[in-house]
Amino acid sequence: DIENIESDKIGTIDNVSLDLAGFFDNKLVSDVSFNFYTAYLFNGYFLKDFSLKGKFRANENFTDYKGRFYLTSSKFENTFFRFNNLNSNFYIENNGKATIKGTLSLNQKLKLNFVSKIKTKQDLSIIVKNINGKFENIILALKQKPEWLKNLKGRFLANLNYKTGKNIDVEVNVKDLNLLGVKFYNSFVNLVFNPKNLDFKAKGKLFNENSYINLLVQSKNKNLYGKLDYENIDISNLVWIKRAKIRTVLSGKGEIYGSLTSPKFNLSGKGKFFEYKKLYIPNVDYEFLYENKKISIVAKHKRNIKSLVYIAFKPFDLKLDIQAKKAEGKYLQEFLNELNPKLFAYIKPKEVNGKLNINVLNKDFKINLDFVNSKVLLSPIENVFIANLKGTISRNNLVLTGNFGKKNFVFKNFYIKDIQGNFKLKNKNFSLSVFARDSKNLDSFFANFFMSMDIANNILDTNFSLSGEKLNYHIALSGNTRGEIKNFNGTINYAVLKKNGYLISSDKLNINVNANNNIYAKVFKDKIRLSFQPKVKIYLEAPQIEVFIEENNKSLYFFSPDIKIYKSKIKILNLIGLLAKADNKKFVAYPFFHSGIFKGQVETLRYWFSSKRLQVKARGKLNKQAISEVLQILSVDGNAQYALNYDGKVDKFISEANLKIYSNNLKLKSSYIIGIVHVKDLIAYLNNGVLNLKLSAEDNLALLSKGNIDLYATSYINKKQVYAYAEISNLPVRYLSLFKGNVNSILNLELKNSKGKISGQILLAGNLKLNVSSLRKKAPNNKNRNLEKIKLNIKISSYLPIYIYGDWGEAYAEIKGNLTGSLASPIFNGEITIIYGKISYMKNRFNIDFANIKISNNIPFLTARLSTVVATTHIFINISGNPPDDLTFNFSSTPPRSKEEIMAILLLRNTPNTLENIPVFTAFGKLIRSVLPLDKFLFSGDAESTFFNTGFDITIAPRYSPTEGIVATIYAKRDITRRIFVALSKPISQTTSQTLVGWYEGGYRMTQSISLFTRFYEDGTNELGIIFNLPFDF
Repeated sequence: DIENIESDKIGTIDNVSLDLAGFFDNKLVSDVSFNFYTAYLFNGYFLKDFSLKGKFRANENFTDYKGRFYLTSSKFENTFFRFNNLNSNFYIENNGKATIKGTLSLNQKLKLNFVSKIKTKQDLSIIVKNINGKFENIILALKQKPEWLKNLKGRFLANLNYKTGKNIDVEVNVKDLNLLGVKFYNSFVNLVFNPKNLDFKAKGKLFNENSYINLLVQSKNKNLYGKLDYENIDISNLVWIKRAKIRTVLSGKGEIYGSLTSPKFNLSGKGKFFEYKKLYIPNVDYEFLYENKKISIVAKHKRNIKSLVYIAFKPFDLKLDIQAKKAEGKYLQEFLNELNPKLFAYIKPKEVNGKLNINVLNKDFKINLDFVNSKVLLSPIENVFIANLKGTISRNNLVLTGNFGKKNFVFKNFYIKDIQGNFKLKNKNFSLSVFARDSKNLDSFFANFFMSMDIANNILDTNFSLSGEKLNYHIALSGNTRGEIKNFNGTINYAVLKKNGYLISSDKLNINVNANNNIYAKVFKDKIRLSFQPKVKIYLEAPQIEVFIEENNKSLYFFSPDIKIYKSKIKILNLIGLLAKADNKKFVAYPFFHSGIFKGQVETLRYWFSSKRLQVKARGKLNKQAISEVLQILSVDGNAQYALNYDGKVDKFISEANLKIYSNNLKLKSSYIIGIVHVKDLIAYLNNGVLNLKLSAEDNLALLSKGNIDLYATSYINKKQVYAYAEISNLPVRYLSLFKGNVNSILNLELKNSKGKISGQILLAGNLKLNVSSLRKKAPNNKNRNLEKIKLNIKISSYLPIYIYGDWGEAYAEIKGNLTGSLASPIFNGEITIIYGKISYMKNRFNIDFANIKISNNIPFLTARLSTVVATTHIFINISGNPPDDLTFNFSSTPPRSKEEIMAILLLRNTPNTLENIPVFTAFGKLIRSVLPLDKFLFSGDAESTFFNTGFDITIAPRYSPTEGIVATIYAKRDITRRIFVALSKPISQTTSQTLVGWYEGGYRMTQSISLFTRFYEDGTNELGIIFNLPFDF
């Protein structure tokens, strides 16, 4: 009944039309169309531009009716929301109570199915199913909404139940929920709320594959209270902390309270990690508090890291305080990389002690650091240093200062006892100083390095010095560089010396570095001279090293047009045009020629670093001139070829390289070999670690038969074993001017790990020139330890008597014995028997009646007898003892005479027989006996020079007087130096008419013929004079 509709329920109605089809059987059948500009329906809901179309059938009393309608409205709203574009298809009927059933869509984005049953105005129920839409579209329609709801997103499917006077019950399933920045794959929520005041209760579970939130929350009078527990929740994008760039994954529980417009959260639990701008702390215990748009977080890692975070939003304010005690430095690594990625790519904290404070206000920030006794890894040198760092970082100011040190530093097996350094970074200026001292690898070591960098102007200055000693060598380096950071040059001064001051090499090198796009460095010099020994020198002509460093590639070039190596003045090796390259993968030397001992070409020389593969191919010949110059004792004529090939692991080069040396026309000459040795066959093979050598040669000088040399040797390189056999027959040899003769020998050599033995037999014959003075030469004390390891077992004998001669006389001797011991300390046991000989002794010629030298462990024992005749006296000398310094001489004569008389007779061998019995002989003999130990003295063949090797020149000056008889004095003189001498004079006999006085003399030779002397006489008088030694001829 339209006329009975209460007028206050209808607002303005325009364009109303009603089409009636007719009445049939007391039923009204009609087509109805309504258009409303604005309509107020019920309970405060508004419809705008309302349109309703449909078909309707009812009886005349409207107690029974039904119809189907299509409803549209441009706007649907009430006090809390406003939706646009409402569309609905619904069916209505009344069979005792009204039922409305249909579908509804809002904004084409929210869709649902509904059923409404109405008995009376107070008895209304609504069931809504399959409510399908997005939270952001609903939130957009709310007229009053908390700001945090702007960050609620997700697709939902819900069912709703409502009955007049009761709460609305909603069950929601949400996919891809974004709750304030925290995402969940799936969620279930049951929501009961009052449509009049929006009080609600919610219970739900939000979860992902490995995380979840269980929550129970309610709102009453816009006040919130609830509880939640959660696991592995990533809140890095939570709206309240996202701007602060804090990342964390939390598990725990807590409470929600406050109001809808200002909620509060109080949470606690454990976090997998806490991260702020790459500042990373794992496994933390935390407390999280959000209230009044401010956040505070307290996070603790075990007992060595504690952090406090405070965040406010308007204005944005962040405070982060971290305290560390022996904390793992990796948690700080990424944060430092953000501050300076180039610097901290090589500096890696390992253990941190200290404080870090970060303050951010809007776009301004300030960072304070204070780290003490922290452990820092310098990755390029793989060492951990103890470091201190303190400073401030802000938008307009950067100041960092610190120091570092390391005891017992080791890098690639090089040891340094102590390294200390200091650094400072102030805005765009950086300085660094490093000092190092002492090394186990060297006898002494120190190094200094200083660097200053003007970052604003790209200027770099460096200074360095280094010094080290090892064994007998000292090296010193110093230098400096200056220029732009990416383009600078400098010099390097070096010196290499021996400890005794001998200079091996010193010079100044130039260096250029360009690092604009890629790094290019060049080190060059006109010439470099090296002198490793006084006789070994190396000259490098115009050497230069060029280094290229690109992003993924590094390469080094070395070039020198001429490299010479000399021994004395002999060039033993000359490398011509050596150009080599090394990169990340391999080293390659381009083909180059060489001369010296070997002359030829190295065709291939390559080495691969990762696989350690070496490839070598070389061809050439032995340089006979160079070999002759090097060996000196041996000159070579003819040709010897060599060939070297290898391709394999570098550590197997010795064992697997193929080397061949061969010749059939060599001629050898030596000062130790008489004649020319013709090498008929020389061949040496190195293959599979075995070196085989065969040499066959002959000497055609011998009259009766040729001299032959046959040598066979095998060396097992890996096993360090050598076996050699040498046979020499009738080889004419000589040694200086001392020995000339022939040698026959058979020798065997066995070596293993530097230990071995030489055994065999040596037969000698020839002439030996031997002066007694040579016996006084002492053998050097230096012994080669390697030679001590080679034992001897050689039989030595003379197959013909050896003729021995010298200024003492001549003799024929036979030798027989064994040589044992080692090469460093040979031991001879045997005997030398003189079968005939004559010697000169005390100005007389003596026959060797017999002589035998028995040698036991290198200690000789001599027994011999000499005899001579002076005038009518036969004199015999028996000699025994250990020559040369421990001999006993016994004198006898026929007829018998005293020792004094025998000595006088021997000295004055030309005295006439008429003078033999005068007192001068007895007096002279007494003087000799008082001066010399006649029992023991060294026999000397050079009796003209000094008296029995005492160093004194003895002169006897006898005078004959008819009244006084023989008057004689003895004059003895000895040279102290080449110019200074001393002398004495003693009377041999006294006269009755005058007293003879002795004197002492000292003198100085001014020239060869002029001497200055002073004499002190026994009677107390002195004399000063000059002696002129002039030639006298008439």
